[in-house]
Amino acid sequence: MKHHKLKTWPEYFNACRDGIKLFEIRYNDRDFKVGDLITQEEFDPDTEEFSGNENYFKITYVCDFNQKEGYVVLGIWPFRNKKQFQGVIEMHEENLDKE
Repeated sequence: MKHHKLKTWPEYFNACRDGIKLFEIRYNDRDFKVGDLITQEEFDPDTEEFSGNENYFKITYVCDFNQKEGYVVLGIWPFRNKKQFQGVIEMHEENLDKE
């Protein structure tokens, strides 16, 4: 199991936070797997700064069908809050790779 920290532009960050978008399309340079954990970090490409806002997800599905070479679609499921997410990280800390 890995914990991935991903820069996410505000438009996509907000859609995920609001439960409208429960997927990510990403270049698979991290070898994403079902069960991995994601922290989305809101990043403004205009100012090139992080806002400090975060969303927390578990990868539930990985698919590369009809994607550009090297890209995958990730099905993601939100954690209710940071405390719940941290609990999962603490439970699996020994087996957790961080990226």
